[in-house]
Amino acid sequence: MPWLALILRSLPLMLRSLRNLRSIPAPAPAHGHAAKPAKPEKHPTPAHGHAAKPAKPAKPEKHPAHGHAAKPAKPAKPEKHPAHGHAAKPALVSGSGIFKDIKAPKTAWDNIASACQTGKKRGLESRAAPAGFIPVKMNKFDKYPDSIPVGLYTEGLITCFGIAIHGVASDQKPKANTRWLLHMVASSSSEWEEFEKAVKAEKLENMQGYMSLPKPAKIGAKVGPLIWSQADQDLATEIIEKMKTAVKTLTGKEPKFEMREMEPPTSMQIDGKGVVVAAGKTL
Repeated sequence: MPWLALILRSLPLMLRSLRNLRSIPAPAPAHGHAAKPAKPEKHPTPAHGHAAKPAKPAKPEKHPAHGHAAKPAKPAKPEKHPAHGHAAKPALVSGSGIFKDIKAPKTAWDNIASACQTGKKRGLESRAAPAGFIPVKMNKFDKYPDSIPVGLYTEGLITCFGIAIHGVASDQKPKANTRWLLHMVASSSSEWEEFEKAVKAEKLENMQGYMSLPKPAKIGAKVGPLIWSQADQDLATEIIEKMKTAVKTLTGKEPKFEMREMEPPTSMQIDGKGVVVAAGKTL
């Protein structure tokens, strides 16, 4: 067959070409080493030849015992308050001198004193004393004998006390001062102590005491610069009772007094004959 003869004739040529291809050396790898055949990719084989186990699914969140829903976190406990839930009471401070047995919050002592200061600005500085009267300033007292028939006058009384004494000169001291007037800051005992000592030194007879005293105000009412509190009222009440007793001890008689409003500020006077007027009322 013609095609078979053609293949046989070309067979020697094909064999020579194959021999030539096999004689060409392969390219040398870096550093002159023969290239190593690539290792077949290793596949992880589980221990002991077992198939790899699939990853375990994540465990569901544990719930409290008995399968109940988790309880919400407890809220923080509120701050503890004093016994019975009342607000803590302020520390009590003792007064001095004649008031040493009285205890009250420091704010109450300060409040009563500061209200007196307001009375001074609106009272004594606002107008002069009436004709025939000598003004008596806050924290001060004055006195006159029968031989000088002038009156004594003070005003701007809010929480302050007005205290007047009238007596008769004794044979021991015939020219004694028989009329006295004190404008006393309610929280200050030193003024009373000085006043009491001076009156005793006059050796008066048949003395009578007079007082202008602050009437209790409604809690929450405005008194001078203050909003009147229960602590203020409690302290004022104790001081009033203490001063009534002090005047009685000095004179030997129950004092005559006027309980007057703290607002507006009022006045007190004792005239040249010993007549006393407090907040417009003759005592």
